[in-house]
Amino acid sequence: MNLIRAGRSFLLESSPGEGYHLWFILTDPVEPGGRVVAVMLRTQERYTDATVVLNIGDHPFVKHPSSVDYSSANFFLVPRIKRAIEKGRCNLKEDLSRAVLERIQKGLSASQHTPNSIKAYCRGCF
Repeated sequence: MNLIRAGRSFLLESSPGEGYHLWFILTDPVEPGGRVVAVMLRTQERYTDATVVLNIGDHPFVKHPSSVDYSSANFFLVPRIKRAIEKGRCNLKEDLSRAVLERIQKGLSASQHTPNSIKAYCRGCF
């Protein structure tokens, strides 16, 4: 079983003592030591990206309307995620359903806030 793959979610400590944020992995790693693309979830506000909004029932972590923050989309190295898990700075959470994962992946291409390098990489992934 591949621990780090598309559809996984994890809570990652942004900086020691600064709290955790939920991230969704959108791509499978190309190789075991490779990288994945992940995006962060934020509480929905007037200023947040409204391309994809998750509601209660879309994921067990979601307790109120929350926006997928495509401006946060970034590459994560698989070994670094695994080290963060070992050090207690990262906790795996429930996986996304296939339907919600696909909705978030489509939103990545549609959002004006997604970095161009991430869009270009993901075109070949999904």
